[in-house]
Amino acid sequence: LCGMAFLSGGHLPNRGKYRVVVNKTVEAVLSVMQDNGLITLGGTNMYSHAIAALAMAEAYAMTGSLTLRTPAQRGIDFLVRAQNPGLGWRYSVQPGDNDTSVTGWAVMALKSAKVAELNVPSGSFEGAKNWLDSVTDDFGRVIVRWSPAVLDSDRGELTGLAGYVVFRSKGTVNSFVPVDTLATTAREFEDLNLNLYILLI
Repeated sequence: LCGMAFLSGGHLPNRGKYRVVVNKTVEAVLSVMQDNGLITLGGTNMYSHAIAALAMAEAYAMTGSLTLRTPAQRGIDFLVRAQNPGLGWRYSVQPGDNDTSVTGWAVMALKSAKVAELNVPSGSFEGAKNWLDSVTDDFGRVIVRWSPAVLDSDRGELTGLAGYVVFRSKGTVNSFVPVDTLATTAREFEDLNLNLYILLI
């Protein structure tokens, strides 16, 4: 994520004030890419892979470097293989259940890869749309719930939110906006000043 912030500022591995930082970011990602294309450090899950694959696709798109094309494609290929058939993604390869936020990161990576003219099957986007449609009500709301909060040794809650609401246009993967309350209405959403985690896919 930090590396993408520098990329978005126009800093590349070979150009810009922070080129050394960006170059180290790319090298770090490449150093933890497995033979099968999974990008992981210490067994991290699909969240980190999707974000790293997105960063690699962005780096390739912005530089056109042939040395980045193959690893960027390998990261995307693994992401495609990890998708539940005809649906979305969760924390591991084709686990059977789906997670809306992981799916959002995966779609962002695939979208960047497509812009970079890497190979991305259209069926992956269709699967993501199918998942989002399946959890979107007639008002355009997606409600996501997790397991009960995990407590630490002092009975303090570690996980924070119990769920969130997403507003979207049914039948699309656009304007995917999580909101940190289950009681949010469309009117309240409009008054939040967009001070939220927003994925424009």
